Amino acid sequence: MEEKVMDLLQQLVEGQKQLFEGQKQLFEGQEQLFAGQKQLVAEQKKTNERLDRLEGRMDSLEGRMDSLEGRMDSMEGRMDRLEGRMDRLEDHVARIDKRLDNLEQRVTKTEVLLENRVLPQLQLLAEGHTALADRLDQMDERYAKKEDVEVLRLAVQHHTEEIRTIKEAI
Repeated sequence: MEEKVMDLLQQLVEGQKQLFEGQKQLFEGQEQLFAGQKQLVAEQKKTNERLDRLEGRMDSLEGRMDSLEGRMDSMEGRMDRLEGRMDRLEDHVARIDKRLDNLEQRVTKTEVLLENRVLPQLQLLAEGHTALADRLDQMDERYAKKEDVEVLRLAVQHHTEEIRTIKEAI
């Protein structure tokens, strides 16, 4: 029974370690997500500023359409890269969500295990210890009585020998 309790406690400790590791990974993923979002906002800001400047020049610089088209191609490349980053961030968030769901399931299972198996077994163990303590007290009392009887037996035996010695001497 003790091995079962120890086994369950070991499983609980392992579950907690895995839970803490999952939380750590979740926090790391969130930090990466926030860093990516900051970069995305900065890139979007730059892109928006450039678009505003380009629109102002379009009216007065129709002769430079070829150069503007080159710039637009460059911006499209950046947007493609941003979209790629965004797709990767979305994938990363989806993986984090899946991990979090798995972690929540594991926590729920751990809670159920604790409630349904470990706590009742610990209660039984505590009750067993109480019963053993009561039996030990009873055994201590019996042992003390047995020792008293033995002392009395030795005293009677000693007195009997003394009486015999006295009778022989008379």
